[in-house]
Amino acid sequence: MKRQTMIRDLRRLVNSRSNDAVKLAFLGPEEIGQIDELDLRCLVEFRRSGNGGVELKLVDRLRALELLDRLSQQQDGALNDFLSGLRGEEP
Repeated sequence: MKRQTMIRDLRRLVNSRSNDAVKLAFLGPEEIGQIDELDLRCLVEFRRSGNGGVELKLVDRLRALELLDRLSQQQDGALNDFLSGLRGEEP
């Protein structure tokens, strides 16, 4: 993945709206078609318990901003080393 693509995607993630994830929790069966219209980029995990409780886990925006800052400052070679480390490969 190119650095500019990663930076663009991280910017979109950081700027995504979390209120759409909350809307998802309250959609009824008759409103299921609205899911495609929701911005759920920041949603990491969604759980609904048997008693009607809902648990949402959202992206840690501070960590995403820190990563965005690092990627914006790195040269292409440093980015490749970083991505190799994420994949568990030797640089």
